[in-house]
Amino acid sequence: DSFKLVGNKLEVSGWSFDANAFKAPNKYLILFDQTGGYEIARVRVGTNNSVAQATKVDRPDVQKVYPNSYAPLDSGFSATFEVSNLNFNNDHDYSIVIRQSDDSDGEGQYAEFWTESKRFNQSAYFVDTKITLAGKLFISGWFTSDNVVMMPYRYIILFDKTCGNEVMRENITENIISRSDVASVYPEIADAVASGFKLAFDNINMDHTYQLVLRYSDQENGEGNYRDMWTQDLVGSNYGGGIYTLGDSQYYLENGAFGSNKQVLEDSVLYQIGENGHVIHQGFANVTNELSKMEFLGDISGITKENKKKIQVKLTLSDDQVINAWATIKWQGNSSVGWPKKGYRLKLFKDNQLTKKLKIKLPGSQLSTNSFNVKANFTDPINGLNNINAELYKQVTNSRLNLTKSIVNKMPDYGQVTGVPLELVINGNDQGLYVLTTYHQDKLYNMDDKNQEQIIITGENYTDAPELRKNAVLSDFPNNLEAISPADITQKTVDAFNELVALANATDGDEYHRLETQYLDTEAAIDYITFSLVINNVDGFAKNIHYLKDGNTKWVLMPYDLDTSWDNSWNGETLSLKEKTWVTMSNNNKLLSTIYHYHEPEIKKRYLELRKSVFSDENITTLINKWVETIGLPNYQNNDGLWKNISNTTHRLSKGVVENYNKVIESRLEYMDSIMK
Repeated sequence: DSFKLVGNKLEVSGWSFDANAFKAPNKYLILFDQTGGYEIARVRVGTNNSVAQATKVDRPDVQKVYPNSYAPLDSGFSATFEVSNLNFNNDHDYSIVIRQSDDSDGEGQYAEFWTESKRFNQSAYFVDTKITLAGKLFISGWFTSDNVVMMPYRYIILFDKTCGNEVMRENITENIISRSDVASVYPEIADAVASGFKLAFDNINMDHTYQLVLRYSDQENGEGNYRDMWTQDLVGSNYGGGIYTLGDSQYYLENGAFGSNKQVLEDSVLYQIGENGHVIHQGFANVTNELSKMEFLGDISGITKENKKKIQVKLTLSDDQVINAWATIKWQGNSSVGWPKKGYRLKLFKDNQLTKKLKIKLPGSQLSTNSFNVKANFTDPINGLNNINAELYKQVTNSRLNLTKSIVNKMPDYGQVTGVPLELVINGNDQGLYVLTTYHQDKLYNMDDKNQEQIIITGENYTDAPELRKNAVLSDFPNNLEAISPADITQKTVDAFNELVALANATDGDEYHRLETQYLDTEAAIDYITFSLVINNVDGFAKNIHYLKDGNTKWVLMPYDLDTSWDNSWNGETLSLKEKTWVTMSNNNKLLSTIYHYHEPEIKKRYLELRKSVFSDENITTLINKWVETIGLPNYQNNDGLWKNISNTTHRLSKGVVENYNKVIESRLEYMDSIMK
């Protein structure tokens, strides 16, 4: 089915069977050099060695086509050969030999299939943009070649055709831009995704003719063995735009000219543009100088939710503790990915090879981890409602009478996130306020996603399965339901989740109470509903719930993703503080509405109990005011100045909100008092 280079690996997939396989049970994949006339490497399917690995693959489609030919279910295979460890030559022709042998080493008696030969020496390029301004040449484009396997260093050389000599060269090996559009056209070329470039050359003679030499080399200086692609003459201009790097400076171009005095986004980074297209690297504003700071250093071009980038990170906490690390980042979030200010998933490492995790504890957290979210909070004027509400729920949990008998008692921070507000700078460009926070991974719940008995499930949409209206099936994962744990979903996981579905759809009180006694941590469920009513947790009455179970324990309901709360909607608009959230509950979650139906008196009693302590006006406003004071109003103002004009989407300004948020709390609690009597 597939025989192609991907990076420095040769990937092979397909299927084969032999009716006499019971006599020759050992299936081998052999990489054969047709030009040289010799075997390069071999691997037995289902094993691995120092240069290759091959796995069996179930192929029911093959059985369907050959129902009477002894085709086994696992007739498929998927293999990779480590080309960098082999005597591989891009100019040779190669075949895969599929051998069925009676000998464990692939010799003895055997039958073979030979694939057609293939040569891995394709190349392609294109120059998207070429602009000459003020003696500078700005270029962008892509080049890709199978030669990258043996020649990993990539150069762009500017050649003066008028004078007949090289003018300058740029090593772009560490600054390649991801180009999925190129990979879609050239899927068989090894590095088609990692093929883009964008750079500039200075001191251009406007009267000369230039060409680009796009080079792959096996030496870091660009010499040694190399392959070149020569572009056509760089004449005229292809108008384009974006941020271009020239030495230590950066320039912004639009429509073939310098853009000036504006803010622009590129690869989710906010840039401040001054006169003549110069990018202004203002660094940290940190107006109060008491806020924690985080800096990302490195190329993040082409970053997406799926495409992570390797960078360096410097974290300076407000107590002057400094943490330096290597890291990977990618976009984080669901609906929030659509906003111009992106959040990031961050993983910290001690080394450049990303093999040694750097685990830290954030101030106030019990969780030691290397994985964090860097939340943008684009639509949250407080820039931290998620973390403030999480702290509030920790207090609710701590007051629960049966806590010592619950799995929650052993969770770090009672399974709630902890965050540090900070100012983020990316490559010298101020991005304003963010929050570095733990997130709801398996470890925050004291679980391991490799353990089939430890289950964490949440909803992905508004259909019957996440609303617990009917039994879930295996095919509901991952589109309708998501399992944070276990990593490998089985029918046993689904059957366990359907315990909650049975409870949600109990036919009468007797059945409900029997199933509740068996399956549900009732006190945790009452706390979940009471808390969600108080904070106006609209999403938490629909799909944003984590259902937790560890082996034979009872199910626990856990809140998460608490940005949409109080008066703050998901899109930055305001929610009514008289939101009848139990209407949302009855419409969007059968389990919660059923629990509320049978426990309304207990929920109201729990509310009145907590109203004297955790849910008091003073306690909640103290939590919010402490967060706001940590950030400082000048830093809120700086963040608003950076983002308020960047697009037509809603960025809810902090001005007039953070200073008076105690009124929001008072209004919501007054309403709750009126309905919870």
